Amino acid sequence: LVALGGLGVPGYLFGLIVGQSLTLAILLVGIFKELPEGSDESAKLLPAFREYAPLAGAGFAFNAALWVDKLEARWSLGVEGGSMHAAASTLAWFLTIPCLAWIFVEVETAFHRRFRAFFLALEEGASLTELRRGVQGLVGETGRLFRGACGVQAGVTIFFLLAADPLIHWLNLPPSAVLPFRLLLIGAGMQALALLGLILLYYFDLRRDALLAASCLFAGVAVLTAVAPALGLPPSAGTVLGCAVGGGVTWHRVTRGVNAALQHTLLGEPFGAEHSATHES
Repeated sequence: LVALGGLGVPGYLFGLIVGQSLTLAILLVGIFKELPEGSDESAKLLPAFREYAPLAGAGFAFNAALWVDKLEARWSLGVEGGSMHAAASTLAWFLTIPCLAWIFVEVETAFHRRFRAFFLALEEGASLTELRRGVQGLVGETGRLFRGACGVQAGVTIFFLLAADPLIHWLNLPPSAVLPFRLLLIGAGMQALALLGLILLYYFDLRRDALLAASCLFAGVAVLTAVAPALGLPPSAGTVLGCAVGGGVTWHRVTRGVNAALQHTLLGEPFGAEHSATHES
């Protein structure tokens, strides 16, 4: 509608609204199909909001981190400079699609199977040796996910870092957009890895860790993007540093939190483990 129909902004808005509405409708149909026929009358909505407030906060903070740099760039560079920063950021995030696709496929297949197998073994009273093996498998699977996501994104990032000049020229963006695009391409890759870390924190029900990690990502991007122009740097340089800080905090919490959560889970299921441990000793 924008390029072929020549409708400009109205065409973009129409396509965006229709696409989002269709996606939401498909998701709701799938959700309602999976809901049980009966309902729990004792369930209350407000306590659920209170219990899962950290998850909502983490989701809000992560998505806010994707937009705060664009607003600050517009404020510090003006309309034209802010638009260029936003265009470079949008293009950079578009190039994380291969990495994000790999993440969602791997998390919902190999990782989910190992995660489910471990907790089924825990519930069925597996031996302590088997549980330890399951823990090691989950830790190893987490590392595999991180390395795999890094590998996929690194291939895309390196290629487009080298191809930035012809790509920016082909898109009719000004030559001054090359440097912001290269910086934001690196930053977008870090944000994609941070998203993987948040998903893993969600998996292990580490809600406060997820909220802390997402908040650090938002604060890092917001503060450093604002500070960069005062130091004579483009806002995109501050954005990259903020993404690095947020991504580092996220994966620190993943490494620390996953191991702690697994230990607490083992301590919380004493019967099978203690019985097996007694036999092994």
